[in-house]
Amino acid sequence: MSNLERIVSSAAAVALGAGVLVGCAASPAAFEESVPPALLAADANIVDSYLSFSQGPAGVGFWLRIYVTDTDDAAVAQAVEAAFAAAFRASPARPTDIVLDVAQAPRPSEVELFVGSIDLGGAAEVLGLSDKVIDDRITLSGDELAERYGEWTAAG
Repeated sequence: MSNLERIVSSAAAVALGAGVLVGCAASPAAFEESVPPALLAADANIVDSYLSFSQGPAGVGFWLRIYVTDTDDAAVAQAVEAAFAAAFRASPARPTDIVLDVAQAPRPSEVELFVGSIDLGGAAEVLGLSDKVIDDRITLSGDELAERYGEWTAAG
């Protein structure tokens, strides 16, 4: 095999590999279609949600805000647990991480993610996630989600 053939062969393999990786990545629109309905079905206290995405070479991660009617620590803990499980299982691709915060319903017409979060300290303590709380949000990596809720598998 000549050097030119090797270069062409290598370039084709790289292009094919990139195409396969792109084919495996789900778009934010796919997350928008599958995650919010799962959240609403997961816990009656969750009445709305908002998603924001980050994409990189490792995949898609997202920030999830749930809106609840009952802000008691026990009710919020139940909603947080249900939201993490539902969002992870309903995701069209395995998320790299999920950052979750909670706000009192109703959802405003314009969501500002750093404004309006409720204190998650008590709920996180109930769930054993106190070490995962930073600035009233809980972050779980894809591996932590899999450990807590089972390995991610494609829905459907």
